[in-house]
Amino acid sequence: MSFKENSRNPEEESRMLEAEIYITLKKVVSDPQGLTIKHALESISYQKVIKDVRIGKLISLKLEINDKKKAKILVNEMCKKLLANPIIEDYKFRLTPHPNPSSSKGGGKR
Repeated sequence: MSFKENSRNPEEESRMLEAEIYITLKKVVSDPQGLTIKHALESISYQKVIKDVRIGKLISLKLEINDKKKAKILVNEMCKKLLANPIIEDYKFRLTPHPNPSSSKGGGKR
């Protein structure tokens, strides 16, 4: 393989997408963790402001892809095949641009 075939456009390389996937139990599924937290909040004087508590998961993925249409398809597949249980869970996600750390100049967080 020649250098030209293996090289990427630096602008493409610097752009990645981040997927934030929110997974929650379906409304018809009982949420014992949510109920426990609701009772605990009520026990410390929040009973008048808490109507319901539902617990979920947040999964953050950094994708080495910059095409939002392709990323949406991939994330949907990941959720259906592994990340969410479609029988008892719902999911939604958002895609946002994320700079590639290897292309940034200077020091970053450690």
